[in-house]
Amino acid sequence: AEEQFMAGADSAALNAPAAGAMGLLEIADKYSNTDAGKLAHAYAGIIYYDEGKYEEAIRELKEFKAKEKMVAPSITRLIGDCYVELGQYDKAAKYFMDAAKAADPVISPSCLIKAGHVYEELGKYDEALKAYKEIQEKYYTAPESESIEASIIRVEAQLKK
Repeated sequence: AEEQFMAGADSAALNAPAAGAMGLLEIADKYSNTDAGKLAHAYAGIIYYDEGKYEEAIRELKEFKAKEKMVAPSITRLIGDCYVELGQYDKAAKYFMDAAKAADPVISPSCLIKAGHVYEELGKYDEALKAYKEIQEKYYTAPESESIEASIIRVEAQLKK
């Protein structure tokens, strides 16, 4: 199933990659408390996201649990992306901020940018400014910091209105 996922054969990966083999959904169901089962949930969630099935994606992605600082925050960020697609911006902002807090310095800035954009969409310019300023102050060596000044200026202008 993992090979089919990596090859982009989404339907085969979800259901049954070959005769006698289990698909991601079956692995996730039968082995949900194992690392393999949790990873199967993540893969299934990614497939559902790519297919535009955001509620199904959220359900699967929320089953993925890990304590490392790369994959787990990326999955949390993807849940935020699903909520954006569903127009549920408050939930999206929460997931982006959670991802930023849990992630390593490589992933955190992109999560903060996403959170800032969602906060702007919600008209929560003070929260957007905090997210952008965190990139500027804490992640000043990250590539995202090179263009963050424009976002800060835009939000500060909104706050002055």
